Amino acid sequence: MASFDISERIIGDVAVVTIRGDVTPGRIEGVLSKRMVALASQGYRKQVLNLAGMPSIDSIGLGEIVRSYTTLTRQGAKMKLAAVPKRIVDLLHVTRLILAFDVRPTDEDAIASFK
Repeated sequence: MASFDISERIIGDVAVVTIRGDVTPGRIEGVLSKRMVALASQGYRKQVLNLAGMPSIDSIGLGEIVRSYTTLTRQGAKMKLAAVPKRIVDLLHVTRLILAFDVRPTDEDAIASFK
């Protein structure tokens, strides 16, 4: 049984996807990208991934975030990260993935940046 939860809420034309819990080791593989692609197919081309409730991440979880971003971008959708814990921000810096993602402090900042 997974020890994490993925939920979404719609704010205007933006889907905010929130992950809560511990996704290690590799429990998120395929789950997040499928959820985000489904939202894009429903017309939500602007998406925010809120990671505030994620205390840690493994390489598979990080890969799943990259997969979601890549798949959405190829479909013409946009994804931004919000409320990313310092540990994960540090990992994004070390891996240089910080250069690929638009990281915002809050959901509200991420939503406003789409305009």
